[in-house]
Amino acid sequence: FEKLDITPKSAQKIKPVLARWMKEAEE
Repeated sequence: FEKLDITPKSAQKIKPVLARWMKEAEE
């Protein structure tokens, strides 16, 4: 897992993507 440079702006974009990954990982 790459270390991402998290800024508030990028976090808004990344958060829904991470949420989707988490959901897929649970299955």
